[in-house]
Amino acid sequence: MDLGKRVAIILQDLRGRRGWSHGELALRARVSEQRLNDLEIAADSMTLSEITSIADAFEITPGSLLPLDHKLETEWGASAWDVLSATARGFRAKVCVLGKLAEFKLFEIIEEHRELDSRLSTVTWNDADDQPDFLVTWDGAPVRIECKNVRRYADKPSRLRVELQKTRNSKDGSNTRSYRRDKFDVLAACLYNQARSWRFVFCPTKHLVAPPSLPDLLAIYHEIPSPTTLPWTDKLIDALQESR
Repeated sequence: MDLGKRVAIILQDLRGRRGWSHGELALRARVSEQRLNDLEIAADSMTLSEITSIADAFEITPGSLLPLDHKLETEWGASAWDVLSATARGFRAKVCVLGKLAEFKLFEIIEEHRELDSRLSTVTWNDADDQPDFLVTWDGAPVRIECKNVRRYADKPSRLRVELQKTRNSKDGSNTRSYRRDKFDVLAACLYNQARSWRFVFCPTKHLVAPPSLPDLLAIYHEIPSPTTLPWTDKLIDALQESR
């Protein structure tokens, strides 16, 4: 069954359970009665405005009208609830998902800025070892962005500290956990672990601290001032400009 037909059936069911006529729903949703008749036959051409208005009339979220399965639910043969329930059972799984979720939220922010500022022209979201999380084109030049979550300090909710360290050293025991300064141009620190909101602060890599006598490497821990002060900024565009 195609999506339009599935949405039409949901509309019929919701209206029927409330005992509303087409006319009553039309009045509540500010949509013509004829249009509602058409949507209950096939909702392929339903607009975003109509989805929002009809959802408001039923006092439900717009997403409740759209029976969409995520591709992972199909690939894994499990519901989103099952996937989240399994994730909740493992500390490492939650850390991993939070890390990727922070990247997703940052990607949304970058895309929003790209639509508003022509100087930010392209964005690539990487998923490969030894590559920065994002590669963007800013004012005609490439800029690499690394995304990290701040550490969680339950007893110090105001402390913002980000850790820059890879998973493991090389097989020969040499230090490959520390990040080299030339690996990325901007650090994006997600504040969710402490602030419980998907906010970011940014710092050009050239301003990050290096270990004593190792100027080519970056220190493992970096304190973030609260409220934000230079060289940290809560404006992505400022960090991109300063990274040049």
